[in-house]
Amino acid sequence: MIAKTLLTAAALVAFGFTTSAYAAPANAVADDDSSVSVRIQVGDLDLRNELGAKVALSRIQFAAEDICGGKPDIRLPAELAAYRACMKATVDRTVASLGNPLVAALNSTPKLTLAVATVPR
Repeated sequence: MIAKTLLTAAALVAFGFTTSAYAAPANAVADDDSSVSVRIQVGDLDLRNELGAKVALSRIQFAAEDICGGKPDIRLPAELAAYRACMKATVDRTVASLGNPLVAALNSTPKLTLAVATVPR
């Protein structure tokens, strides 16, 4: 499946051939001059099988990280929260605009989060 996705803060439109995500980084002003564009190729993938869908989702997530400015230091909770919100919105909108049920299902699968606590002895 080949698709092109245009993602902005306000609009979502699907076209053909490649996937591109357009979004303003969390700290940017939402105008055309501050939008970030990352082209994601999915035309080489078979999105009808799980492996192809996983690779597509991985590419979308990698591009979203670029768009959202990279993961900030965990000691900066406000920046980390903005980054996570940007990642979720960017990935969710791009996956939705791709229109592939398998990629969408993989994106909605809960992620395993491992919490580690240290206890003083």
